[in-house]
Amino acid sequence: MPIITPEEREEIDKLKGLKSIEEVEKEARDILDLDNSYELRRRNLYSSWENPDEFFYSLSFIKTIDEKEYNTEISINAKTLELMNFNKYRNFNPDAKAAIDKREALELAKEFIEKINPDKIDEIELLEDHLTNDNEQYYGFNFIRKVDDIYVESDYISVGVDTVNKDISSYSINWYKGDFPSRDHIISIDKAYDVLFQKVGLELNYTNIYNFENINKEQEREIKLIYSISQHKPSIIDAFTGELLDYSGNIYKDNTIPVYNDIENSYARDKIITLAEYGIGFSSDKFNPKDIINQEDFLYLIWRSMNPYRGLLEQDMDEIYKDLISQKIVKSGEENRERDVTKEEAVKFIIRAMKYEKLAEIPNIYANIFKDGEDIDPNLKGHLTLAYGLKIISGDGTENIQPKYELKREDAASIIYNYMFN
Repeated sequence: MPIITPEEREEIDKLKGLKSIEEVEKEARDILDLDNSYELRRRNLYSSWENPDEFFYSLSFIKTIDEKEYNTEISINAKTLELMNFNKYRNFNPDAKAAIDKREALELAKEFIEKINPDKIDEIELLEDHLTNDNEQYYGFNFIRKVDDIYVESDYISVGVDTVNKDISSYSINWYKGDFPSRDHIISIDKAYDVLFQKVGLELNYTNIYNFENINKEQEREIKLIYSISQHKPSIIDAFTGELLDYSGNIYKDNTIPVYNDIENSYARDKIITLAEYGIGFSSDKFNPKDIINQEDFLYLIWRSMNPYRGLLEQDMDEIYKDLISQKIVKSGEENRERDVTKEEAVKFIIRAMKYEKLAEIPNIYANIFKDGEDIDPNLKGHLTLAYGLKIISGDGTENIQPKYELKREDAASIIYNYMFN
């Protein structure tokens, strides 16, 4: 009898309480008012990255009209049957006249939200769109969530209204289910302004200004010289500490381009400099190009190549390893920070970073193209062959690939440069 691990048991338990596909289909047809002329062609169960313990069914219905197929998509919570989104096809004459105006369409949208999500109608605010005219065939209304009068920028409800048929043609909701931080003990807005101007600041920019007063006329373009928030640093301020945050929510750290004083005689000098200019390198003034590179430093370079503008540095390797493990670039049992990295191990991590591992693992398609092919880990034969074909790595000039060769730091820089720019 197979043994189920605690992790597997946890994943199985998450699936408890799922509605049957028959129940989900009935709910979908009721919401969309679909009769049997609509055929269920596709269904898919998936989870949400924002609320990972939730599962949803995505259903696709097809109706054939005059030998043309029209698609209607809908997603429903697989446990609660809560509507997540739908999109109906709209099939009418482009010259058809709107039966309702913009104000009436907005009321129709609000009525639908109140019907579907009555508990959320008081937590949303309409984002005004002043560029739409009256009597259009379609309006899209976007409502942003507010919690204690604070906007939740990622949470919204969107409703599309077909004004010709006076019908809701699309709907979408994104709604975080967790707890929000309290606003107690936050810094004042004046303090936040001080941080913004002292740590980020303004800069001069030439920018395009368009005249949208009459959207039916050709837009008039004008160049203006303006002061705007500097784009060289993020303007995200922690409301409790006043610290600048990067786009991952970590404390922002200036990424200065390192100037190495020991690479003049390295064959990879130009590649090392180019990587540094892209934020990929070490904070020291020494690169130590002739030293053997260990796993920690090699993976740090890979991570920097994928996240050049995030503020984590060498001292943040615990967090970087967590990130690499979550992306399956480093797998269970592979973490060994001081281990010297061989060419085949380096390529393994590179191929994973490129999302090519499934291709590399296809059996019986990779020829023996290297004289020393028997030295390659059988599980990495595809990885080495792919990397060689993509010119990420090269042989030694004698038709050998030297898979067990321990990389020097300059070799590592060359490989990462090749993977990024070849």
